[in-house]
Amino acid sequence: RVSLAADPVEEVKVGFEVLKSLGLRMKGPILVACPSCGRADVDIVALAEEVERRLQQYPVPVKVAVMGCA
Repeated sequence: RVSLAADPVEEVKVGFEVLKSLGLRMKGPILVACPSCGRADVDIVALAEEVERRLQQYPVPVKVAVMGCA
């Protein structure tokens, strides 16, 4: 069980993400984003959130990386 100071729906989402990160639940995409640094040419956080939002509809287990530098 995951406990958050947030909406219980978020607890379920985080619980599934924990299982996914451990390789125990392989459903949906895994998003990997680089830490922001001086070389980043874009807003990494906003871009990663947008990519994550768009990937939510895909049930296929695929790993997607969001990088900020060229």
